[in-house]
Amino acid sequence: MKKLPLYIASGAALLAACPATAKDAPDADSLKTTVEKLVSFGTRHTLSSPDHPTRGIGAARRWAAAEFRNIAKSCNGCIAVENIDRVFQGRVPRTVQMLSTCWRCKRAKEGGIM
Repeated sequence: MKKLPLYIASGAALLAACPATAKDAPDADSLKTTVEKLVSFGTRHTLSSPDHPTRGIGAARRWAAAEFRNIAKSCNGCIAVENIDRVFQGRVPRTVQMLSTCWRCKRAKEGGIM
């Protein structure tokens, strides 16, 4: 489960590089910009700050959600941005709330969350 933020970030990178219209190949400059933005958060570790405005998992999550909402606008709402909230305890040093920002294709079958 520790790799979930990386999967979210990977999804953000793919969406940023491949807008709603189909392309033959991803845009290299867009991919580079996305990776640089992800690096700018310093860390996306699960136990990093969920509240800091520019650093850590919370800042990365808010940025990804904004990117997903921009994509939704460009495709007339073809995707929905959602948060999945869970609390974990036991295998981590302290109880931690996990909030995963995801997108769902509105035309997909129920449960088609990315």
